[in-house]
Amino acid sequence: MFFKEKLIRLCVRSRFHTRRFISSDKSKDAEFSTRNATFVLPFESIPMARSLPLIGTKLDLIMSGFGKRLHEVIDNRHQTLGPIFREPVEGSAAHLIFLNSSEMMREMFIYEGKYPKHPLPDAWTLYNDVHSCKRGLFFMDDEEWLINRKIMNGILLRNDFQLAQSVIENVSDNLIHEWNCNFCEEENFAVVTGLMSSLYTWSIKVLVYLMIGETHGEKNHEINKLLPEFSLVVQKVFEHTAPLMIIPPTFARKYKLNIWHQFENSVTRTLEIANDIVDVGLKMNGNGLLKEMQAHNMSTEVIKRIFADLIIAAGDTTAYTTQWALFLLSTNVSEQSKIREQLDKSNFETPLIRGTVRESLRLFPVATFIGRILPVEGIIGNYRIPEHTPVIASMYSIGRDAENFPNPDKFNPSRWLRDTSGNLHGVYRPNMPYAIGVRSCVGQKLANSMMHTILSKILRNFELNLMNSNPVGVVMRLIAVPSAPIMLGIKRLSV
Repeated sequence: MFFKEKLIRLCVRSRFHTRRFISSDKSKDAEFSTRNATFVLPFESIPMARSLPLIGTKLDLIMSGFGKRLHEVIDNRHQTLGPIFREPVEGSAAHLIFLNSSEMMREMFIYEGKYPKHPLPDAWTLYNDVHSCKRGLFFMDDEEWLINRKIMNGILLRNDFQLAQSVIENVSDNLIHEWNCNFCEEENFAVVTGLMSSLYTWSIKVLVYLMIGETHGEKNHEINKLLPEFSLVVQKVFEHTAPLMIIPPTFARKYKLNIWHQFENSVTRTLEIANDIVDVGLKMNGNGLLKEMQAHNMSTEVIKRIFADLIIAAGDTTAYTTQWALFLLSTNVSEQSKIREQLDKSNFETPLIRGTVRESLRLFPVATFIGRILPVEGIIGNYRIPEHTPVIASMYSIGRDAENFPNPDKFNPSRWLRDTSGNLHGVYRPNMPYAIGVRSCVGQKLANSMMHTILSKILRNFELNLMNSNPVGVVMRLIAVPSAPIMLGIKRLSV
């Protein structure tokens, strides 16, 4: 209850008062702060997206390129309907609630309960059902989730994670060496060919070697042989998921549509390779995370489930966020210079490096939508929300709203610097790209360390320049990705 009370103090202020409700574990009453009851409006009062008979709002989604511009559709809804609206679910009386407010987002997390549940892509849950497939933390619920999450909290969220920093630095140094050898000319900018593939391999290698506990060894060549295909097939999972957000997966499977066949094959192959990687890691008997998980009496089956999904999720999201950060820096020479000035006096954890990562996640949030399924009836934004309603924070829209961030389209890492009193410069509302609460991203500390380290090393060694001839936009592939390959130009800095 301490965490819940802390959240309440952050978001309710003086215009809220206290009432009683039954907590989500049904075991005891809890003091809970909400808006004054005289302002509470019924669920039906929430503005609703325009819906057509039979097809609901599907036409808008189809017009968005089968989900590729879903973030824009939802952002336009917020501009028209306000910070909270409901989207009818085709073929049922249910609704999705979308939020474009950091304050309402905090209220959403207050209600998440002891066993938070989040909406999952229908294609992923259907695959698991069809194949009787048990998955990792992202798919676990209730007591199974809580037990394993507590273990992984102790492993991944601790402060003295020296093994992680050692692995991150070694793998990052290898990437810098590769770029120096293959792409860097003496005087002109050279384009890093296969930028995403390069970053993806770097990200997965960090996770795999951290799992094992070393970056060198006899069996590492077995893992290295698996990584190129793994990198490609994981990207296919996300690519093939996007159309199945529009086309019902049950329909696609029943009528044997090619998109379901592609999705099914890519997930199957991804899990096969991930399990092979864990098998090799277990045989190596190293001093990495696998050993720690075994020390907590985790079964081999659970270890495989957790690590397979960790590699799939963290590899993709960390690589794309790093790519977006390089994209933003490559168009801002002055910001590159400011960061290098700080790097001359420090190591990786400089304020502007941290600000760069936070700005990248604000402008291009990998988790474009973060949601919870309310376990109890709640009040969000003065509206009464029924229990079991999916509530979704529109992270792309929140990050680009001038109500939350001044000059929202400007890349400004300095907005995340703190003054002598510890207050943020020029930030009206905090951003929460990893979510908050007990089900926030378990790999956030590791992801931040990885991105801080690689960006620092890249900026120490290279000047960056964007070489794309046409503008680069954002498209949805379940996560936010560039609309075209980013052509990153690098030039070696004189020592």
